[in-house]
Amino acid sequence: MKPKILAVCGTRPDAIKMAPVVISLRKQQEIQTILAVSGQHKEMLEQALSAFDLTPDANFDIMRKDQSLAYITTSVLESVSIMLEDLKPDLV
Repeated sequence: MKPKILAVCGTRPDAIKMAPVVISLRKQQEIQTILAVSGQHKEMLEQALSAFDLTPDANFDIMRKDQSLAYITTSVLESVSIMLEDLKPDLV
């Protein structure tokens, strides 16, 4: 069974920084790399990922109208918690 690595990003700057890491990890056949995104700033995030030809494996899709910082924070934490429980990755 291949070890699982979960990479998570939320915003365009996150995606730009994480893209080279995810690309490099995905080249390693002995590991499974899962890319999850929060869905914050959806259009900008998709644009950044597409520049690197990356498609997320999971999208938390947390964006809501008139959202607060507290909503964003709790939604991301809850989504990551569920994903950790489901996937049981070896590294995040």
